[in-house]
Amino acid sequence: MNIAETIKTPRHHDANRPFGKAPMTKQPVKPTDPSTLTICNDPLPSHRASPGNKYTEKLKAMKMGQCIKCLPEEVGRIQGAMRKYVELHKINATVRTIKNYGDGFGRVWMLAVEKKLKVAA
Repeated sequence: MNIAETIKTPRHHDANRPFGKAPMTKQPVKPTDPSTLTICNDPLPSHRASPGNKYTEKLKAMKMGQCIKCLPEEVGRIQGAMRKYVELHKINATVRTIKNYGDGFGRVWMLAVEKKLKVAA
C-alpha cells in the first residue's frame, strides 16, 4: 500500500487522519451561563476542606498486624489510602502489600515499625 492509497482509505468514526480530509480540532469550551450563578455571604473557611476517603472506617477498625483482602487491581489504591491514613493520624506503622496471596486476592497490611537495636562495638 502506498501513501496515495493510505490517504484515500476511509477511516472509521473519529480515527486519527494524519493526511485526511477533516483536520482534528479542539472541542469548544462550554460557556458559563450567568443566570445559574448566585451571590451569597458565606465566610471563608479557616481550614482546608478534608473529606477523608472511603476507606477511613475500615482503617479505623483495623488493629496493628491485620490486613485488608482485596482484588489485585485494588491493592495500589488501598495501599495509598492506608499510607495517607497512617501519615495523617501519626501512627507508628508501615504498609506492606502483595498482589497475589495465592488465592487470587491481594493483601494490604498495616504493620508496627520495628525498633532497631543499637549494637555497641
